Amino acid sequence: MNRSPSPTPQPAAIAAFLRGVDRRGRLLALVQTGDSGAAQTALTVAAKVFAADAGQWPIALWPMQYWRLLLSVPAMGQRNAGGDHGDLLPQIARLAPPQRAAVLLHLVAGLEDGDAAAALGLDVDGYQQRIR
Repeated sequence: MNRSPSPTPQPAAIAAFLRGVDRRGRLLALVQTGDSGAAQTALTVAAKVFAADAGQWPIALWPMQYWRLLLSVPAMGQRNAGGDHGDLLPQIARLAPPQRAAVLLHLVAGLEDGDAAAALGLDVDGYQQRIR
């Protein structure tokens, strides 16, 4: 039986997906970076890369891939303590960047453990250790 490749997603589908994750992405980026400028830069970079690469993934993988891309932006690996949103979710903001990202994937992005682990490049056990 011949399997035909998945059709390339329409730009409208990609745009709709990005609109759907926008609020959660903004919150995650703001808490992760502590700075609206850094958060906006990370969101813009992730959206551009996602839009260019979305055709290589099944739609079911889009959420995990989007969060993986967002967290891979360099600004997402550090926190600007003097940023304009340094006080947003202060208990979570105090966590080290890797732990903060893991917690935010669960609380803000709403990913299941397997998808959150994959977005971080971890196995599920490693992810669960990180959120404890």
